[in-house]
Amino acid sequence: MSKKLKILSVSPEVAPFAKTGGLTDVAGSLPKALAARGHEVRIAMPCYARIKEKDSLTDLPVEMDGSLETVIIRKTHLGDIPVYIWWITINISAGKACTVTPTTLPVSIFL
Repeated sequence: MSKKLKILSVSPEVAPFAKTGGLTDVAGSLPKALAARGHEVRIAMPCYARIKEKDSLTDLPVEMDGSLETVIIRKTHLGDIPVYIWWITINISAGKACTVTPTTLPVSIFL
């Protein structure tokens, strides 16, 4: 291999964290294969309730539709590969908060 690449794999689901179809198998195995070839690989995906072990990284303010919301970034691992997990807390009137999940907000809003 002549050049080591830095690769960010972004997927709405990654096995074994979230799995509903064949895409998740590829999203979970391809980064491992690329890392085995010496590339520096990271994975980004939305948060799912079943992902229990995650380290706190940061909370970022993001403007969405004229209001300031919070994107929460956490980190876990798939073997030796870092997996960055995000979700959004939307402030609703009267001080109530709601967590936006992949089923209620398209992943592409950040892409």
